[in-house]
Amino acid sequence: MPTLRTAAVAALCLSGTAFADLDLAWKGMVDKEAIRYSFDEAFAWDAAARDRTQFAFAGTLGFQDSDLVLLCIELQQDVTQDLVAYAATSFEAPGTDFERSLILSSLFTNYYDDTVASGSASMAAAFAMMTWEIMSENFDGDADVMIDRIDPSLGAVQFGEYSEAAGIQFAIMRDSLFIADDSSNLITYRNDQYQDFVGQVPAPGAAALLGLAGIMGRRRRRD
Repeated sequence: MPTLRTAAVAALCLSGTAFADLDLAWKGMVDKEAIRYSFDEAFAWDAAARDRTQFAFAGTLGFQDSDLVLLCIELQQDVTQDLVAYAATSFEAPGTDFERSLILSSLFTNYYDDTVASGSASMAAAFAMMTWEIMSENFDGDADVMIDRIDPSLGAVQFGEYSEAAGIQFAIMRDSLFIADDSSNLITYRNDQYQDFVGQVPAPGAAALLGLAGIMGRRRRRD
């Protein structure tokens, strides 16, 4: 009979919308840069540059008792260090989020592993800004059009005061984006009250999977 840990691993490898519920407690940034940004849903994707008055750390996120390294997909949502329940799901199809997820999938395919392994603050900041841009910009049109309209200085989502290296990395990432066939390599972690996250579905047996499997096992034992 499979153990709870094995069952959790198997659950992540199944296709479909829902993977499992788990508890997460944000413990801080892994690699980051301090940036300024402006996000206003009233503006279109081609809105002119404006003052970036809001402060944020852009980068990868770490979690208590877990090997997970995730990215934020909600620019203006609170985060908490308390242990709270998250629903681990795939991106739902069809819909705007699904269209966006096909682009996000290419970003993760091209750069997630290298970003996490590098420990580079500028690369992590560029990855986070690109994730926010893909998921939050007021694009119109299909995924092809979205890619062409990605710009850190225009639109509803705008960034500033990031390092020159992060700007270079952002441009490199933008130029290599493509529309994936699906976004099955991505897993989202959603909570109605707190910031939602996205990460890469770990391969079976990968070391990073062990932390997630342990969390899921503990959650199931409590339920």
